[in-house]
Amino acid sequence: MTKPKAKTVKPHKGKAPEKPRSRSGPITFTKRAAKLSTHINVRTETHGDNEVQAIDVGVTVGLYARELDKLLGAGAHDRLYTRTPTTDPVPFFKETGPIAIGIKVENVAVTMRLGLARDELKFGKSKLAKIQLTPEDGGMTRCKLQLQLYPEDEQISDLSRHLNTEIELDLQGGRMGKEEKAPDPNQPTLPLDGEAPEPPPEGATVQ
Repeated sequence: MTKPKAKTVKPHKGKAPEKPRSRSGPITFTKRAAKLSTHINVRTETHGDNEVQAIDVGVTVGLYARELDKLLGAGAHDRLYTRTPTTDPVPFFKETGPIAIGIKVENVAVTMRLGLARDELKFGKSKLAKIQLTPEDGGMTRCKLQLQLYPEDEQISDLSRHLNTEIELDLQGGRMGKEEKAPDPNQPTLPLDGEAPEPPPEGATVQ
């Protein structure tokens, strides 16, 4: 009697598991100490058939490690800093100066509290642009950025009275985008592929 042939079971070839991606997102915080720049740029934007008043004002704020990782993706802080078990984090490249990151954040709710009275100004659908990061000893990252706001007339005068002063700042919500302007070739940029930033070209001046 002929024995039936044993069936050969082929191993199932499924898709290889995907590596987790490093996703970035807008930074959010409340009641963060910040400093306004020394001037405001007043301009108009065309929204459809309408001219809309807009202003640009710079602000400088410190970012914690978790906020830097949220903005640039997990592990960003570790790529910008070096540390030992017995020392605080120090910048990986101290000589690079500010690092441009080519990211623009849209649809942000911005709240400022100004002066000793903490007078509150609120701006909806704002944008964060021209973001520059400066790693500092201790692990805090100085973030200089441009707030693009759509104010009422009285809000412009209120801001003007508090330029170059310390304020309290809230950033909430937002949608990630990219800067349209090409980066300055003399300014170091941050690659988001797991590598440390490259130093600026030889002979370049970083401001």
